[in-house]
Amino acid sequence: MSFDWLEMGVEVEAKGETAPQFSQVHGNTAIEVFGAPDREPKEADAGFTAHLNTEVYVFTADCLPVLFYGKDPSAPVGAAHAGWRGAMKGIVSQTLRQMAIPPAETHVVFGPSIGPCCFEVQTDFIEAFRQAGRDITPYVENRGQRLFCSLLDFVVNEELSSVPKGQVSTRLHRCTVCSLPELPSYRRNKSTDPRLRTWIRKRSR
Repeated sequence: MSFDWLEMGVEVEAKGETAPQFSQVHGNTAIEVFGAPDREPKEADAGFTAHLNTEVYVFTADCLPVLFYGKDPSAPVGAAHAGWRGAMKGIVSQTLRQMAIPPAETHVVFGPSIGPCCFEVQTDFIEAFRQAGRDITPYVENRGQRLFCSLLDFVVNEELSSVPKGQVSTRLHRCTVCSLPELPSYRRNKSTDPRLRTWIRKRSR
């Protein structure tokens, strides 16, 4: 579903081209964004705002960017950086709680990230989830004695279970590692420069 008061996008940009609104640390903190970035951004992995013409954005280079908005134009919009550690710690569900949009009115859009085609993991990855009280095994596939994980499916089913599936979109998602044209991928290039900036904003109608 699209609304004339809403804009979102994914851009490739050089590191440092846009100042961060918050310092991403693979945690589960979401903060409200009010305007221009602070000189010393707070540590967080998601932001949200109800202000018009104020972008909220995250930077990624394999991690999963998640955008949020509501059916009501007065509701906030948000963006979360969900690497596997942040997803495990609940950054997506935490962002939803703080935005306080009723689940029946919540819409979610995923940006590009490493896909299950390329996200190879080891047993210590599964153990880290177990130690955190989360079960990742339904989202891990054994292919020829190699393990591959769908973090997107984990987030959809475990973190967004209260949101109607018809309001969860993968239209902006593709694998950062193997899809063409190439996207920034830390796993492939061992660098976060350039990187993706995935953004959302409410605009004046």
